[in-house]
This record gives sequence, C-alpha cells and structure tokens, in this order.
Amino acid sequence: MSAILKFLSTYEIWIYVVLGLAGLLYVRKITGALQEWREAAFGLERDNAQRRLSEATSVLILLVLLGMSEFLLVTFVSPIYPGLQDLPTPTLDILATPISAQPTAAASLPAGASTGTPLPAALSTPTGNGCVLGKVELTSPKPGEEVKGNIDVKGVVNVPNFGFYKYELSQAGSDTWATIQAGDQPAAAPDSVLGKWNTSLLIPGDYLLRLVVVDNQGQTLPPCIVPVHVAAP
Repeated sequence: MSAILKFLSTYEIWIYVVLGLAGLLYVRKITGALQEWREAAFGLERDNAQRRLSEATSVLILLVLLGMSEFLLVTFVSPIYPGLQDLPTPTLDILATPISAQPTAAASLPAGASTGTPLPAALSTPTGNGCVLGKVELTSPKPGEEVKGNIDVKGVVNVPNFGFYKYELSQAGSDTWATIQAGDQPAAAPDSVLGKWNTSLLIPGDYLLRLVVVDNQGQTLPPCIVPVHVAAP
C-alpha cells in the first residue's frame, strides 16, 4: 500500500494528464457515436451507434472515477499514512545564519532534544548519543563529514517492535528540529538507504542530523545524532 500511495503521489500530475487526454479521446468518441445514432437511417446502424455510444460512455465514467480516486488517495489518505509523508515537527528556518557547531555537539544531546524512552536491555551498548551499533545508527553521512547536493542518508533501523523512523535536521547550537523524511520499513544492512536529503536548500554551515526511531507502541528511542558540515553545491 505504501508503494502504491508513493507512486500515486509522485506521479500525480502525469496521472491527471493521462486521464485527461484519455477523457478527451472518449468525449470525441461519444460525440461521434451520438451523431451517427441521430443520422442512422436503419435499425442496424442505429444499434451499432448505440453500442459504441454506451461503450464510450462507460469508459469515460471509469476515467472520471479513476481521477476522483487519485485525488482522494493523494489528498486525504497519503498525508495520514505512516512513513509516507514528513511528520509534523517545529519548523526550521533554513535561511537563517548557521551557528557554528560546538566541539561537544557529537558527544551530547542538544538542548531540547527528545530523550525518548530507555532502550531495551538488548540495545544497551551505545556508540555515542543514542546510536547503537547494528540497531540504531547513521552510517552515511559520517560524523563530521562534509556533504553537498542531493545525498542518500544511510543507516540501520533494526529494533524490536519497530514502528517507524524519521531523520531530522537542526542548525548546530539550535534546539529546533525539522523532519526531512520518514519511513515505515526496518533496515538491517549498514548501507541501507533510509531516504534522500537535498542539502542544496541549506545555507552552507554546521548542522546536526539525527535519526529517530519510534516503536509500534508510540515510544521514542533515544535519537542517533551526527554533526555534519553542509558545503555549497
């Protein structure tokens, strides 16, 4: 279902264009069949025109229903489907002047960051912040790495009772986080692509990137945070 909704949302405009063109084609067929039906002089000709008119009308109605379904799914279903849309968080002013990252940014949670709930015993070996090797970690970009342009965010999301994850961005020294993307599929491989990040929308500077995992009971695990430097594209 998630893949279908993502496809419908991504290609929404093209779907409307295709349905619109097909609709125009069948409107012409209906017009032609209607004209033939009116001008038919014999019963057989009238029956054939009536059949073509009925077929074209049925297809046009189907196209209209498909267009309505596309609108309803993209407008009302996609925004509430877990992992498909960005989750609501405080708005980050990406045009503001970046604040330089403090040397200790990678070793402690920034002020105001969610501490979530304690990890289960099986996840009690952190490698820094809330990062847990093989469980909750960001493998790319790496701490302190310089990034630019549109990049893949890679990591591991492999916890019991998994619900969904999201990765968020904050200016270094700020306690305001903005969700970049979210997902509802676990990722066990270290090079798993969690999503995309278009860094060209940001003013070059120092930022914090964090991975937040929420279990299926709505409990938030401690986030895995890495400092990165966004370079000009």
